[in-house]
Order: sequence, then C-alpha cells, then structure tokens
Amino acid sequence: MFTLGAKDMAEGHTLYRDFWDLKQPGIFLFFLAGGSVFGFTEIGIHLFELLYWLAFCISAWLLLRHTLHPLLAIWMPAGAVVVYYLASGSWHLTQLEMIVSFPLLIAAVSAHKAISDGRLRFGYIVLSGFAGGLVLLFKLILAPILLGFWVIGLFSAARAGEKSGRIASGIALTALFSLIPLAIALVLGALSGVGTTMFWTFFVLPAQVIEGAEPATIKRLFSSLQWFAGSFAVIIGLAAVGVAHVKTSLKPFVLHMLTWIGTAIMVILLQRTSWWAYHMLLLLVPMVYLAGLGLSSLKVSTISSLKPWLGRALLLLAVPASLGSLTFSALSRSAAMVRLIASGSVSDYRASTSDTYAAVTTDLALLPPALGRREEAIVFGNPLYLFLSGRRQAIPINGWALEFLTVDQWRDLTSEVSASSAPFFYLAANNRELVQSKAPAIIEYLERNFEILSINERGTWYRRRE
Repeated sequence: MFTLGAKDMAEGHTLYRDFWDLKQPGIFLFFLAGGSVFGFTEIGIHLFELLYWLAFCISAWLLLRHTLHPLLAIWMPAGAVVVYYLASGSWHLTQLEMIVSFPLLIAAVSAHKAISDGRLRFGYIVLSGFAGGLVLLFKLILAPILLGFWVIGLFSAARAGEKSGRIASGIALTALFSLIPLAIALVLGALSGVGTTMFWTFFVLPAQVIEGAEPATIKRLFSSLQWFAGSFAVIIGLAAVGVAHVKTSLKPFVLHMLTWIGTAIMVILLQRTSWWAYHMLLLLVPMVYLAGLGLSSLKVSTISSLKPWLGRALLLLAVPASLGSLTFSALSRSAAMVRLIASGSVSDYRASTSDTYAAVTTDLALLPPALGRREEAIVFGNPLYLFLSGRRQAIPINGWALEFLTVDQWRDLTSEVSASSAPFFYLAANNRELVQSKAPAIIEYLERNFEILSINERGTWYRRRE
C-alpha cells in the first residue's frame, strides 16, 4: 500500500486528495524516497531500507562512541539491524514501527548528551527536538516516548543546578523544532488544497477510530507478544541481565532506554484496534542496547563456577535454544534465495517466502494483463492485487482498512465507486459483510454493472459488463 501511494505521489498525484490513507505522510515519504532512487519495486524499496539501516548504524556510532564503550556503541545499532533482518518476514519488513527507531534513537541520545558538565548544550537540544519532529511526522501517537526522553533531560538539568532561564530556553527550543516537520507538511498540504483533510486525518480521525472501530482481540495481542518473545528470546534475557548489572556511569542513558520501552508498551496497548506483531518492533532497539550491557557483564566464571558437566550442558542447550528461531529464519530465507537463483523467477521466490504472495499470484492469473499506463481497478482487499498486477486504485480511498472508515467516508466511497469507470473490481471475502452493512448501494451497483470473473474463498473479481 505504501509503495502504491508513493508511486502515485511520484506520478504527480496528491496524497490525501487523489490517494487517501489514515497514515501520516512520513511513511509515504520514506517509500517515495526509496522508489525515486531505486524504483518502486520490492527490490528497490528493500535496497533503500538496507542503506537506511547502514546510515542508522553510522549515525548511532558517531553519537554514542564517546558516551559508551566503543564495542557497545557498535553493537547497539548493528545488533538491532542484524536480529531485525533475521527475525522478520515479509509482514514485518519496512514497517513504520521499526523505521522510526532511527529518529527515536537520535532523539534519545541527543536528549542524553544535551546535559554535559552540568550545562545544557543547545545544539543537542535542537537535534533531539527535530528528530522527535520526524517521528511525529510518521505517527503522532508516538509522542509519549519522546516526552519521556525530554522529561528526563529536564529533570537532569534541574538536578545539575542549571539556571531556570536556560532550562526554559531548552524547553522552548525542543518544542519549536519538534513542530517544524509537521508544520512544513501542513503548510505544503494547505498549498496543495488538502490542508483541512490533513489536519482532520492527523488530529481528529485517530480518536474516532479508537473510539468507534472494533478492538483487536486479546488473542492477537498474545500472538504478537509470542512472536516477539520467541524471535528475540536471547535479546530479552540478556536485556534483563543488563538492567540488573548496569554500571553507575551508564545509568542516565539506561534510564532513557527503559523509558523508551515503558512508554512504547503504553503506546502499543493504546492502539487497541491493531496490536499487530510488527508493533512490537518499537521495543527492539532499546532491548538490544540493554542486551549489550548484559552480554558485557556476563563472566566466564558464571559458567565455570558450576560443575564442569553442568556448565557444558547449559551451554550446549542454551545457545541453540535461544538462537533457534533466528537460525531457522535465516536458513529458510537462504533456501528461498537459492531457489530464486536456480529458477530465476521472482514470482517463485515471492511464493516461497509468503503464502499471501502465492495466493494473490494465483488469483491474478485469471485477470487480463493491465493495458496502457497503469490501468485502474478498485480493490476492497489486499493492495498486493494492485501492486502485482501493475494497476492503481481508481478511487481516492484505498480498500485495505475499510473497517476504520467513518460514516461520512462510507458515503463518499459509495459516490466514488458509482462515478468510477474502472473495468475491474475486487471484493475480498472478509470485507463483503462489512460493505453490505455499511454501504449496501455498492453491492447493488456491483450486481447491476459487473459480472463475476472469478470467485474463491479469498474473494471475488468482477469485470464491468460491456
């Protein structure tokens, strides 16, 4: 969906007018940058993400090298990136919750370094505020994490005896620079004629969604927690050791990391309509830092003090068990890559790494190839149907998250569908009942003007009658 929206933007379409989504523009700008440089393909976007994480590692090391032990300054960003790639599947990669870890870390480190020798350093205050502003451009609900960093900095400055006037100046600078990215986006939106829609999408709609949408099930929350705990068990265990054995000199920065974890858990729980597994990636970077502390505090004597046979047994059992999930993920992905090289088929590789890709590819085999420059279709379901077929959504509202639409948007959606001349329409099976209850006129319009092209348990493709 993000690739489709970014590609629309690259072709001159305006976000929130020609393509509307409830997400803020940060994630679309990320995909726009990647697609503009390397192409709006899976390879192009993932290559851009890889370079993004390389920049993350370099930036984090430059900021942390004089604050932490050199090896720990390298481990924190590099370790986070490595375990992220090892544990993540297609559902987790390039998700917002991981991407914002870069500016979140910059905001945290800068807030920590803003207090030096009992004096405020305004350059770091500005950097922390602006990095926080970039985070807010992605998702406003992440604000509590940033506030946690800045409150710690405020109390650290007060405890160090900094003058109240300088503290007030620091607060003002943080607030000012944190608002700059959002202000620029809103001004550009106003100049493009979508300022009111942007403001409503940013500040009004989220509360309406949380209040009115069906909450996610506790089962989904536990499933997400199970994925995170299973994938990063060794990281979580070492993080617990790190907190228990933290050195006094590192306690101020550890407090930032613990604040990150605590406020991120609160933010995840607040998003009760989602609770997807990738939301847990908000916790990964601070967890990896604390795991680095835990790793450095472990002594060989901890094992050697045990009976020799018991020590060897623990090592033999613990290492494969803790790394088993990551190892299995790496091996399965490597096997899929080998198959890709052998067959030379990108579609085969997609199918081997994701059941969803395989199903969508199968469904699209019955659809005629797209004609002309990005032929249009309407999809009320997975946007992969548009992406893999080379089509674009014929109406502004995307059909991926229909359950979050308001009453007014359902009314607009009905009008947009009726006015469209798209030759194909896809209705996912899990959306049919929702559309029937919220906008029955759309179902009636389909039955009058379209014929069924193909139907299965996943959904129905319609073709406009001649």
